[in-house]
Amino acid sequence: MIKNSVGLSAEFKSQTVKAIGSIVIFFLVYLLLLAASIAFAGVCMYGGLMLIVSYPKFITIMVGIGLAILGFLVFAFLIKFIFKVSKKDTSNLVEIKKEEEPALFEFISKIVNEVGTQFPKKIFLSSEVNASVFYNSSFWSMFLPIRKNLVIGMGLVNTLSVEEFRSVLAHEFGHFSQKTMKVGSFVYNVNQIIYNMLFENSSYTAFISSISSVSGYFAFFVQIAVNIVRAVQSLLKWMYSFINKRYMALSREMEFHADEIAANVTGFSPLKSGLLRLNLAELSMNAALGFYEGKIHSNERSKNVFAEQSFVMSYLAAKDAFPIQNGLPQLSIYDINKFNRSRLVVENQWASHPSMEDRIARLEQTGIVKENQDGRNATVLFKTVDETQASLTNDIFNRVQYAETPSNLDFDQFQQQYIEEAANNNFNPLYNQYYDNKDVSVFSTDSIAAKEHKIEDLFSDEVVSKSYELIGLRTDKISVTQILNNEADLKTFDYDGKKYQASEAASVLEVIDKSIKATEEDLKINDENILQHFLFLEAKQASNCKLLLCYKEMFDYDSKFEEMMANYDRLVQDLYFIGASTPYDEIRSGFANAKQQEDILKTHIRSLITAQFYAKESDKDMKENFEKYLSQEWVYFGVDAYYDDRLIMLTKAINQFPYLVRRHYFSLKKELLDYQAMLVEKS
Repeated sequence: MIKNSVGLSAEFKSQTVKAIGSIVIFFLVYLLLLAASIAFAGVCMYGGLMLIVSYPKFITIMVGIGLAILGFLVFAFLIKFIFKVSKKDTSNLVEIKKEEEPALFEFISKIVNEVGTQFPKKIFLSSEVNASVFYNSSFWSMFLPIRKNLVIGMGLVNTLSVEEFRSVLAHEFGHFSQKTMKVGSFVYNVNQIIYNMLFENSSYTAFISSISSVSGYFAFFVQIAVNIVRAVQSLLKWMYSFINKRYMALSREMEFHADEIAANVTGFSPLKSGLLRLNLAELSMNAALGFYEGKIHSNERSKNVFAEQSFVMSYLAAKDAFPIQNGLPQLSIYDINKFNRSRLVVENQWASHPSMEDRIARLEQTGIVKENQDGRNATVLFKTVDETQASLTNDIFNRVQYAETPSNLDFDQFQQQYIEEAANNNFNPLYNQYYDNKDVSVFSTDSIAAKEHKIEDLFSDEVVSKSYELIGLRTDKISVTQILNNEADLKTFDYDGKKYQASEAASVLEVIDKSIKATEEDLKINDENILQHFLFLEAKQASNCKLLLCYKEMFDYDSKFEEMMANYDRLVQDLYFIGASTPYDEIRSGFANAKQQEDILKTHIRSLITAQFYAKESDKDMKENFEKYLSQEWVYFGVDAYYDDRLIMLTKAINQFPYLVRRHYFSLKKELLDYQAMLVEKS
């Protein structure tokens, strides 16, 4: 059995000891608290009884009962989690049986036997791009054996080969076989205990409130109990951090170990290729589902979203020129990280999984290679895959609310419309993704003269990399600022290959700021060169001199962009009271205070809906809502209640506004870039 042949690393053993040690410490602390609460309850009850017996008066009876209540409430708080049972919500899962999918069950059975572990208690299908293990638990499950359930995401199966799917399941069954899963069970239940005592207190709060309402005497002792409970909760918050930092470190080692078990089953290559494709598979599924979000207003839905996921994945793979093997795109670590230019390295103590780079490196270190790899799509293991995918698709779209009974969009129609939408939302390949996450630098066009440059230099991989380097620098600035402000629980961090103390964050910020300014200047010079080149092409072709007008219009809007978004932010802040319990007078004064910002918002909306882009970017619901919103001055609150329909209209207008602001900038940018691409095509 493979589980016996894969040894545990020294780090794995070390983290296991630390995790177990943290759990032991928690239970010792808890037992001390419990013992103290029992003693405290005993003293309170005995003292209360003696007080009543010795001085039988109304006041002593009430105080005596109050003392007994005090002791009981503290004790009850510490044991209430015992009666809590945690069950996973399986309403979005579909259980499958052996008679329904015999080939799949036989496939799983062989992996289980090879790894040397138990067959899952139940097997479920989901629509997700994932595979996972779960089990229902309670306090007592820490001490009783529990069989685990397996969840297989069709969004994952759909994007793997048979061998890659085998490696993913071998990884999951590697977890089944790990004795440290019991440690995970303990940590999970300890977390549930702490969470219960920190946050799941509605019944407890209602109970003590009912006691307080009986008498002012009782309320006094209840308040003492509340203060004691708060002190216990402060200790529990520290314990949560203490336990989970150690368990997360163990969890990362468990992932490495499960990966090694998978490598022993299939070799390291299938799991590696499957892991590297995972982000693309998720992106493709989200893109397909996002496409249908835009179809809710037209009452259209998918017949088989998994077929559409496959199409989107192929489309994106072709766009990025990923090599294809057995119908599936093959990605490398470079492909995954080519746009990640961050120089900051921080050990995430709360991460349950190692980084992709570390997992791939450890997989490759195994050096295990297996022959006769099955490259067929993993969906061949399902008896009736089309029906299964259609059923899971149905489950997804049944949760969507449509105004009318939706119709299924034909697959050919999906492909055509998706390609059209992608073309409308992407820039010409000429630009080599230079503008995908970068705006055009703002500069004065007055002194820019036509001059020919090499187009391949303007949009070279080196220049594109610099644009993503700027994104990385800005992201690093935010992270290091958080370290400087003590918002991150860190003692040290690495930047640009050098280790720093958290106290040195200010000096690192200075370095980052200088790099940002230098990179922005380099990109600005390149953008000026781009304008020079396209002015040269425009003059050469004796075109209608549209280029400078496009730049001016976009730069003018760029200056208004920040103003519009600042107005939006201020209005949202002014209307914060809507989501809170607010006295009537404050609601009226709140709307009065927000009136100026709302008037500015309406002015901005009027300018946007008269722009050329609006007809294409708006749907019927948006147009009708804006038309109604702008038709008059609205009052949103009556004598003692909101006008709900008007409030909904206001909220929709506010939420739709930033989308329009950004889409207008995008439309101006695309118009400019499409015009430049046309100049190249004609040259």
